[in-house]
Amino acid sequence: MKRIQQIFTDLIFARFAKPLCPLRFSPLYLFISLSLFSCSDDKRAEVKHSNLILGLASTISLPVESPAEINLNDFVLELERLDSISVDSHFSVRLDSIAGIATISWEKIPKVIGANPNSTTIDPTPWGDGPFPPISELKLWSDGIPSSIILLRSKKEAVELTYSGEAESVQVAGEFTSWSTKDQDFEKTGDAWTRTLYLDPGLYQYQVVVDGTWILDPANPDSVDNNVGGFNSLLTVGGLEQEGSPLLLSRSFDDGNIRFELKNEPTEVFALWENHRLPADMVGVQGNELTVALPILAQQAPNSIIRVWSYNDAGVSNDVYIPLQNGKPIQKPDDVKRTEWHSAQMYFMMVDRFVNGNQQNDAPVDDPEIHFKANYQGGDLAGIQQTLDNGYFEELNMNTVWVSPITQNPEIGYVEFPAPHRKFSGYHGYWPVLNTVVDHRLGTSDELRSLIDDVHGKNMNIILDFVSNHVHEDHPIVKDHPEWRTQLDLPDGTKNIRIWEDQRLTTWFDTFLPSLDHSIPEVTEMLSDTALFWVTEYGFDGFRHDAAKHIPQDFWRTLTLKIKQQVILEQGNPVFQLGETFGSRELIGSYIGSGMMDGKFDFNLYFDARNVFALDGEDFNRLGTSLQSTLSYYGHHHLMGNITGNHDLPRFICYASEALKFGEDEKEAGWNRDIKVENPVGYKKLEQLIAFMWTIPGIPVMYYGDEFGMPGAGDPDNRRLMRFDLSENEKETLETTKAITALRKNHLALQFGDIYDICADGKMMHYRRKYFDDEVIVIFNKDSVQHTLPVHDDSDEWKAEFGGKLNYVSGNLEVHVPAYGFEILTKQ
Repeated sequence: MKRIQQIFTDLIFARFAKPLCPLRFSPLYLFISLSLFSCSDDKRAEVKHSNLILGLASTISLPVESPAEINLNDFVLELERLDSISVDSHFSVRLDSIAGIATISWEKIPKVIGANPNSTTIDPTPWGDGPFPPISELKLWSDGIPSSIILLRSKKEAVELTYSGEAESVQVAGEFTSWSTKDQDFEKTGDAWTRTLYLDPGLYQYQVVVDGTWILDPANPDSVDNNVGGFNSLLTVGGLEQEGSPLLLSRSFDDGNIRFELKNEPTEVFALWENHRLPADMVGVQGNELTVALPILAQQAPNSIIRVWSYNDAGVSNDVYIPLQNGKPIQKPDDVKRTEWHSAQMYFMMVDRFVNGNQQNDAPVDDPEIHFKANYQGGDLAGIQQTLDNGYFEELNMNTVWVSPITQNPEIGYVEFPAPHRKFSGYHGYWPVLNTVVDHRLGTSDELRSLIDDVHGKNMNIILDFVSNHVHEDHPIVKDHPEWRTQLDLPDGTKNIRIWEDQRLTTWFDTFLPSLDHSIPEVTEMLSDTALFWVTEYGFDGFRHDAAKHIPQDFWRTLTLKIKQQVILEQGNPVFQLGETFGSRELIGSYIGSGMMDGKFDFNLYFDARNVFALDGEDFNRLGTSLQSTLSYYGHHHLMGNITGNHDLPRFICYASEALKFGEDEKEAGWNRDIKVENPVGYKKLEQLIAFMWTIPGIPVMYYGDEFGMPGAGDPDNRRLMRFDLSENEKETLETTKAITALRKNHLALQFGDIYDICADGKMMHYRRKYFDDEVIVIFNKDSVQHTLPVHDDSDEWKAEFGGKLNYVSGNLEVHVPAYGFEILTKQ
């Protein structure tokens, strides 16, 4: 038996989407071993617990260049309890105990070496030569007990772009810049223009901007249809696939030991119980098995978590997340608490457009210039209450409800700044004039309290959509303090309206919606207090934060600190925070962590899934790569929101059924045409999208009406009043949705299971998830004809949950997947 040597390390998750391959059950997964590993109770008792860090410490991705500044206030509430910090010998560290900043430095500096004529990648190892483990550990010491924070080495690679034509200026804009040219200038070197970027492995669409004109990169022959009437250059950086890297799959639990099936021997293993790294003699490898011994303290904890990372010379493994109950892995879905957000299934409705439960509070704005689509339509809290009472959410297997903003909005309508200057009411709730008052058109405080109590009574969560970026011009805070607004008129005379990227932290949504200057301490204090009010006064379980990227990170740190101090620490109630950010994965990830938000909506993955499932011409390579990128950026057990759509986007089924064309003005389409499902195959494509979002890691989020395929173009057509009178196609789709959501509810593999064997190519895609004995295989076919997938396995325990035909040929399983269909296999 070999022990894993103990040094400091962490993980990066990497595997490119592999070409389509038959599902193979490696002999490594089928062995039966008698492990010689054992760990004495004395060793198990040596693990001590400290509550220095509140909650699970998030991992930290180090930058490419040294040094890295780590804000310890994100992790530690009481800095005076921190005795010291320590790091691996590869680093040096300096602690500013007053500011709570740890500065970590290292010797290896990334460097760019000779250009590769066959690739735009210059140097696949920008960290330089020499040993530098991809996983490291920062230890925070208090009373002799270390708490560990996992440090991840950057995966970025140096990429050099070159433009050789005549120009006065050259810039780049793409997915890696959130399509902004700000600070993206090339440098003139001799006769060529060059720009060096550091990018994570993946595929990136981009264009070169020459003297203000956007063009494809002449130096890059690879391009891709952008689905809006043109093409973008396609940049391939490195590879997410790391053949030979470790794979860890939970297999069994006995005598206080968790045993993992192990493919490819690791060099280092990091096993953390809560935030404490288990010592080397509690982690062992015997052949193709990894064993982690649990500490005695775990038996005394009603709920705790084991997390595991590893790596070897080939790369890093998946990360593992296992919830424990009194020292044993949870094995029954009914034992999962509603506050375990990895098990969440979320349903989002726009309150005014859901159900009208109380016609007495109907009060649309009396203004003939406001179209019916842009006015109040009567949905309210009473309607949500009625839907809760009749069991609709439970039939859908939803355990979390997200409601749009319910704060008081203006009584009159306003004309939007962009053409064609239509007039709208504030039916959606995003124009607050008071931050702590329930809008009378949506309900009362008593109705809200009753709704929240009843949601909790059904063992469900409810989160509130909260607006921190801006207020309406009639809000008292900007009337009393006009200096708290950001600048509307820019120095060049441009109105600072909807300049989403170049003026990201100051831009206004409209002339009557001033953005607030969060650099002013009073603004941050006031807004964070009002957000906290809805949790402490009413008992909301968390927030969906609107326009999160337009607000500085310091605000989110302030709000999260108050939540920890006043709710989590004092009341013992966790508060979940999910943010909205359109942009690059790097930008999105910068708002996630122990001191900020728990997750964001994964719009990048959604847009790739939307294109691939809706368009027959798109193949699964794009989606497989996108899924791998998400796992690489956010981890294999992240809390990103996997959406079916939302109130800002056209309904997926409109693209899938050819009611809308990619590239057309979806908002004008909604005003000028009666948008409806044109091709019933759209329902099958929608079912595929739902099956995908409900079987990958993260939190699946259903936008109301998507469960049956309600159509709608751009805002506000995508916000039609909810209905329950369904066509036959809609009824069939709803029943399929219920079957999909029931599988996630009843299979821990779809909540905590590790995802692996991701194969995507052409018209077929499949992947697997495993959590101890619970195994699931998910298969998609986007072709117009049936396909058969071979599964090299002689087990007869597999069940096709959606009626797919299973054949056994020469002892191996074949799965027949219908046109525009999917299948989910479970173990009987």
